[in-house]
Amino acid sequence: SIVIPYLSKSKYIEQCKHYIKQNSALDYELVEIVDESDVYYAYNYGVYKAKYDKVILLNDDMIVSKNWDINFVKK
Repeated sequence: SIVIPYLSKSKYIEQCKHYIKQNSALDYELVEIVDESDVYYAYNYGVYKAKYDKVILLNDDMIVSKNWDINFVKK
């Protein structure tokens, strides 16, 4: 699961989601927490809502590279 809190006026969220979709090698769930003023609460709430065992916390202004998610899974 990928948790991303952001404000609805974010200039970067669409680009962030584009790169996640384009560069992820594994199936994922995107948990978006919108307009929560307390970022720590937003992250915790996102983790609570996540359906996968592994949770990655990102900010809306982050860009991920190709196959960025491979290293989060044990082989």
